[in-house]
Amino acid sequence: MSKNHILIIDDDNYTVDLYNMIIEWSDYKPYASTELSALKAMEKLTELDAENPEQFPDYILLDLRMPEMHGFDFIRKFEENFPQPKKNTEFIITTSSVIQKEKEKAFQFSRVTDFLIKPIPTDYLGKLLDC
Repeated sequence: MSKNHILIIDDDNYTVDLYNMIIEWSDYKPYASTELSALKAMEKLTELDAENPEQFPDYILLDLRMPEMHGFDFIRKFEENFPQPKKNTEFIITTSSVIQKEKEKAFQFSRVTDFLIKPIPTDYLGKLLDC
């Protein structure tokens, strides 16, 4: 059984360093990657789609509040560039916000399957990879 692929997008250096440590110290390394920029993440996804579609993420852990592009805007752009059923990527929102309206808005997107308050549990990545 092949493992799922995960892309983590978050503009906070500390958070990304934490994710990278979890990835580095686990068996997840070939299946998980991080990106500090939503714009660079979109470029990376475009390249993966063209060159290595088998490594296109099954899950994207996405921070909502980023300076270049808000998480909701990222999902909209993703849906334009990679429509279903071509790509069945699911989004997991990771945020430090406890604003109920943001959670409600997140679940208006059909691709959003979870909404987590950071920091996420350390075993969460493993559960996604082994689905």
